Amino acid sequence: MKKWMVRLSAGITIFCLLLLGGLPADAWGEITPNPVSVPGDAENTYRLAGTDRYATAAEIALHGWKVSDYAVLASGDNFPDALCGSPLAGKYDAPILLTSKDKLNDSTRAVFAALGVKEVFIVGGPDVISTAVEQTIEDSGITVTRIAGSNRFETSLFVAMQLGTFDKAVVATGSNFPDALSIAPIAALKGYPILLTGKDSIDPNILAYLKDKAASVMVVGGTGVISDTVLDTLPAPTRLDGDNRYDTNLAVIQHYADSLNFTHCYTATGENYPDALSGSALAAMTSAPVFLTGNPAPAPLLTFIQDREVTSITAFGGIEVIPSDVLNSLSAQSYALTKPANPMAVAINSKDINLSWAPVPDAESYAIYRAVSETGTYARIKVVLTTSYLDTGLFAEKTYYYKIQASGSAGMSDLSDSVFAQTASVGIPSNLTASALSSNEIKLTWNTVRDADSYSIYRADQADGPYSVIAASVGLEYTNTGLEAGKTYFYKIRAYNGSSFSAYSEPTSADTLSL
Repeated sequence: MKKWMVRLSAGITIFCLLLLGGLPADAWGEITPNPVSVPGDAENTYRLAGTDRYATAAEIALHGWKVSDYAVLASGDNFPDALCGSPLAGKYDAPILLTSKDKLNDSTRAVFAALGVKEVFIVGGPDVISTAVEQTIEDSGITVTRIAGSNRFETSLFVAMQLGTFDKAVVATGSNFPDALSIAPIAALKGYPILLTGKDSIDPNILAYLKDKAASVMVVGGTGVISDTVLDTLPAPTRLDGDNRYDTNLAVIQHYADSLNFTHCYTATGENYPDALSGSALAAMTSAPVFLTGNPAPAPLLTFIQDREVTSITAFGGIEVIPSDVLNSLSAQSYALTKPANPMAVAINSKDINLSWAPVPDAESYAIYRAVSETGTYARIKVVLTTSYLDTGLFAEKTYYYKIQASGSAGMSDLSDSVFAQTASVGIPSNLTASALSSNEIKLTWNTVRDADSYSIYRADQADGPYSVIAASVGLEYTNTGLEAGKTYFYKIRAYNGSSFSAYSEPTSADTLSL
């Protein structure tokens, strides 16, 4: 018997097909579900990884579930519909598996068989997961329920309706994936639906549903992705955000820290969505956080982990997405070296800052991290073998903050205390002189400016401007040609140090000779 399409009053269309038959658990080959360490990974760090995103999702599922009546199937190629699948997986205690649009991946099909899955929830319409994939699942004797709207926003609403009652909901941007992924494990754990919105407007059906069902709403992401205009329409909203996707991920984890178990944690790349999505269902089972990381790992995340009693960390994905040095830096046990002491930062000029620090016993190299505020995101800019580094090409009159981390065969250190320095301003060119050479030429000369790589020349027809740039010179003179005879021209110049301009020089003028 087949269940026919049902259209609900809110506009939801759910395709429910009752499938017959079965597939023996060993029909699709052997998959090893145990987390492993690879050469280069530190002690107490592990991986759940396959040859691609589909196989990685399969490894995660087989590690977390021995049997499961349900599974959630999401697109491995397109993120929007997939983002709201984690709470659905949490409700049915189900793994999240991935498929390509037109063919059910073999490793995904093998997991359905190995776990004895009886019903699969497909999240998204035929444009993201085709009816051919649905038919393949049907042919193996599994019931399929497709949850799909006319777009990503409506799909998120229909998934929320599938969850039943809840007291709190999550709203995240439908334009990108990191913010929704940051709260996905927690939403799955607590039964909060994830509803998607645009930056400046929210689907009116979603808004009406939230006002009817949710006592409060957690908004994930800053005003750059969800405006205050949208936030102010929501019931009892709270915004969780940061300067970037990694800071937002950490803000979410910090907010829900009392509900999380930090004994064993997970990490996934913040540069793509499939591994973190598949892993969110597994993390929810043990109330564990999923840290999103880049390469290198964000410094605030390293500091946060250091303050927690983390016994081990498992990465979702292989060394291609999370290199060993990144995974090792997240393991509290890897901080075997003492942190670099006595860091110093001294501005040399308008574009260079010199860093130095005391040597660390057994250190083989040092990583330099830089930020533009003391509490900002520190990004790794260089790894050196010495205890000093000249940071070049900086902006003039700008303050830069630094931390240093030692690394060696014994492991890594914690980050050093932060130090900062402000680059000098670019010197203003002085003694600008203009002399007429002929009826159509004026020669400019000026004094050299320390650190200047070039000079920009500006000209106007009157002393108070407007001045327009006419040329650039790497030397200390410039001849302006093609001018009108018997006319007065006014000039200013600015020095450029490769990243910043100086203020304008004092203006000067000259009259071309008359014919």
